[in-house]
Amino acid sequence: MDRGAPDVYVVLSKGPRVGKENAVWLGKLKSHTGTQSFAVPDKASLEGLDTVVLWCKKYSVPIGVAAFDPAGLMKDRMMEKKGL
Repeated sequence: MDRGAPDVYVVLSKGPRVGKENAVWLGKLKSHTGTQSFAVPDKASLEGLDTVVLWCKKYSVPIGVAAFDPAGLMKDRMMEKKGL
């Protein structure tokens, strides 16, 4: 991994702060460059979540945030289950 912020995780949360509740941890960032994808666990509740956060776990700070609309993801999940 290149030298960027240490211990970075991708998290879905309510707002830019990540707590123990109301957050879905998707996984550790594999690289600070290039395309990556993360699976959302099937049983994860996305209710109330509106932000994708790149979270530095070592220092407990956000290093990047983006708006997140769970409606699109839930629609994709339903289409997958139907085999579409």
